[in-house]
Amino acid sequence: MQKNNYKNSTIGISKRRHKSMIFIYIVLSLIIFRLIIGEPCQVPSTSMEKTISIGDWIWLDKLSYGSVLPKRWADIPFLNGLTWIKKFHYHDYQRNWGYHRIPGTTTIQHTDIIVFNSFKNPDTYVVKRIIAIPGDTLTLKQGFAFINGNKVNLPSTIIYRDYKKNDSTSFSELGLEWISHNYGHLYIPKTKDIIELNDSNFFILKELILQETGFELFHQNDKFTLNNEIISHYTVKSNYYFVMGDNRDNSIDSRHIGFVNERNIIGRVKYVLFSYDKDSDKLIKLRKNRFFKQLK
Repeated sequence: MQKNNYKNSTIGISKRRHKSMIFIYIVLSLIIFRLIIGEPCQVPSTSMEKTISIGDWIWLDKLSYGSVLPKRWADIPFLNGLTWIKKFHYHDYQRNWGYHRIPGTTTIQHTDIIVFNSFKNPDTYVVKRIIAIPGDTLTLKQGFAFINGNKVNLPSTIIYRDYKKNDSTSFSELGLEWISHNYGHLYIPKTKDIIELNDSNFFILKELILQETGFELFHQNDKFTLNNEIISHYTVKSNYYFVMGDNRDNSIDSRHIGFVNERNIIGRVKYVLFSYDKDSDKLIKLRKNRFFKQLK
């Protein structure tokens, strides 16, 4: 009798262990899938219309460019729930495991639609289109993009304005006589570039240098100072990209926030999984024409 009870108890423990192991394997598989392969994301803004609409659920492909590995616990799906604990949250944001990217299957190309982390708000995902890549010289003429003098072929979904009207978005605070549809010439920095600092590139490079060094660049009496040292040139540490929204005049993009660091790029977008129109009067609010829609 005692042997039977012991045997039944052992079987019960074995079954519980088996179920626990299955649960752990499932959670680990989901974590790896979201970290390495990709994840669905909802788009809440109009900056990419008519290509991407409010309510679209897009597939964020992390595999193509190579997945960026977590820098802290908060970057790991499911396990980031631990950061809800106030004390753990504080210590976790002091961590930095460094930048590491798994090799991808392709490189970032002109006109790719990408998702990246905002430098000023790293927890925020931003979706925009690549206009210029490292080493390019960009010019905007009446809203049309030119790279190294050649017009960029963009899809028909780009929303342009009537640029015969006065444009209210200027960049005079940067010391530049540019406006949002007539912009540049602008060189896009690449890693190991040695750039001579001057009055015309000071405000453009100021944010880039802050990202890379953590120190603010100062300009006074024709001298440039970084971390209390006078410098005349700066060596770029990363590759950078110029991005824009397809809804040109309703987009906060590289014209306003500056270059996007390659390290902040999470992945690319090629498909809409499905789309939900919350303002629709219909009982079924799904947009049927956007199921698994391929994006250009």
